[in-house]
This record gives sequence, structure tokens and C-alpha cells, in this order.
Amino acid sequence: MILAVNGCRNVASTEESVLMVFSALKAVALHAAKGIHTSLSIRSDGAQGPGLRLKQPVVDQAFRPHETAFVSRRPTLRQAVGLVLLGVVSGAGPHSAAGQSTGEFVDRTALRVCADPSNLPFSNDRGEGFENKIAELLAERLGRPLVYTWYPQTIGFVRNTLNALRCDLVMGVAVGEELVQNTDPYYRTSYVLVYRSSDAAHYADLDRPEARTARIGVMARSPPTNVLVRKGLLAAVRSYPPAVDTRTDQPAKRMIEDLAAGDIDIALSWGPIAGYWAPRQNVPLTLVPLESDRRHGPKLDSWISMGIRHNEPDWKHQINTLIHDLQSEIDRILNDYGVPLLDRHGRLITVDPMKTEPTMPTSGSRVESTR
Repeated sequence: MILAVNGCRNVASTEESVLMVFSALKAVALHAAKGIHTSLSIRSDGAQGPGLRLKQPVVDQAFRPHETAFVSRRPTLRQAVGLVLLGVVSGAGPHSAAGQSTGEFVDRTALRVCADPSNLPFSNDRGEGFENKIAELLAERLGRPLVYTWYPQTIGFVRNTLNALRCDLVMGVAVGEELVQNTDPYYRTSYVLVYRSSDAAHYADLDRPEARTARIGVMARSPPTNVLVRKGLLAAVRSYPPAVDTRTDQPAKRMIEDLAAGDIDIALSWGPIAGYWAPRQNVPLTLVPLESDRRHGPKLDSWISMGIRHNEPDWKHQINTLIHDLQSEIDRILNDYGVPLLDRHGRLITVDPMKTEPTMPTSGSRVESTR
């Protein structure tokens, strides 16, 4: 007997298959019976979506770093089991498209995005990040409301959001990430070397003599640390913690601020973060993409895709189609946020807002960031 459970085909005897199904139903039902806290984008007038106003929202304090309303949906265990059994028997569950079961748990009534509530330039619960803007673009094309599930993007993020069926899409993951299924990539970026523009004669290159004694900021255990070890540039390294609750600390942002304040001389940062925060400092900073060395590794650049659950091919095809159709608009959003974009050959590109395609810069591969 062959049964489809959560999109996976399992072959077993009739008795074993029934046990497998009910084990899966029990897990899903228990999950549904727990409070699933989601957040809908709220406009400045207090409205949640078109024509709907929240008067007394139910708020989960653990998931509320800012003024954001959360709606708690708590079906009873009996209701949850009934709904799941109805979906299995009839083949027409709440997440089916056009009344036909696909074996996928994607909500077809809204675009449900998993996101960090305080992680600019990527996302926040005020919709100010570039991933927020891209999500709005996708939701508009789909003709669906945009709904967020907020969770700090640290250990347990995928487990507690996407894989808990609370949302269906992670806006940015590195290609090759095994916790999710990657969509087609929609941009390529890299780590960058950042220095005060006035110090270009001293710190524009890690191979210069001044780099030997430079105070260098770097995220602990990030790929650029291998570069520092290989070049013997550990004399005055300042390490910043990589895995934190972004609601209480943003070390990558703090590193750029320390550079502008003169507390460090060089910052080795992830490009999108440096590209966003550098222009917001009170001194001009310059960004230089770090080139990967295939002989020594690891890679210092990465293709970035969106992330979905494994075994959801229809959803993947739909998101890939959206990425392809909206790529030029996505590029402009990334460019507006200062994301250093690389072409397929690893060369820095810029996006002309008047054109539909990125172009190569004429001034080399440095990005001047001025306030």
C-alpha cells in the first residue's frame, strides 16, 4: 500500500501504513492545537489588511520586540484531528490549490513569510527591510495578503517557523543550505572589506604592510577569519559574536559603527549588512568585495535563494516563476539597500534604476558609501 504523508511516498503493509498515517496525524494535530502566532503587516492607521482593524489583539510578549499585533489561533485537539482526517479522506485540505490535494502544506489564501522581527537590512516587523519589500512584491503579484511569522533568525529559526508549518517561505538563504529546499537564486553577494575612506592609503588592502598592525573587526567563525589566519593578521583582531537574538544585540551593525568611530581600522562584514549601515555613519566608508581563493577556500561569496520546505515541488515552481518574472524589480530593491551584487563571474555590478538589467560599474570594484 502506498500512501502520501506530508508529500513523501511511503511503501509498507496496510497495517503498518495505517499506524504511520495516524502517527503523522497525531503530530500534526498536536501542532495545530498549540497556539500558532502569526503577525500581519499593520499600516500606520492601525488597520490590519484592507478594512480590518484590530481593537484588542492577543499579544505574545515573547514574540513582540516592537508594537506588532499577533493573532492567536487555538483549535482544540478534537477539532484539529477532525480537520486533518477530513483533509486525508477527502483530499481537499485547507492548503490545497483549486480544491485538489498536492501533498503540500502551503497556505494558498495568503503569502506566509518566516522572518526576523529585528534584523535590518533584511527584515523587521515594521516592514523596513529589503526582504520585506521583496515579500510585498511577491504578495502583490500573487494577489494575496502578506502574513508574517516572526522569530529571531538564530538557532532554531527554521525548526520553529517553516518546519513547524507556521509559514511557507524564508526570503533569504544561502544556496546549499540543507535545512530548507532552495528556490532558484535571485542574487549573488559577498563578504566585503570596509575602511574609512580617508584611510585608503593604509587599509584598502589586506596585503598592505599597515594591515599587519591594523585593528580588524570580524564576525567569529565567519569565512573571512580563515583569510586572516592565512595572512597572519591576528595581532589585533576584534571578534564579534555571530549568533545572537537580534532583538537585543546587532553585532554586525555595531562593527560598522565601531569602524566609523575609529575603534577599529578595518571591518570584514557580510556585504548586504555593510552596504546598508555604512552610508548611515557620520564618516565616509568604502566597501571592497573580498574575492574567493579557490585554492584555499572557503568561499567568500554566495548565491542567495528563498527557502521552502522539502518535498513541495508545486510551491517551488510557483516561487521560481515569480523570481524570474520579477527579477529586474528585485534587483532595484537590492540596489536601493546598497547590497553589493556580483555577476556570475564574481564581478561587482550596479543597477541603473532606468534600465531593466544590471550594468558593470565604470569606477572599479569599490563602493563609496557617503551619508
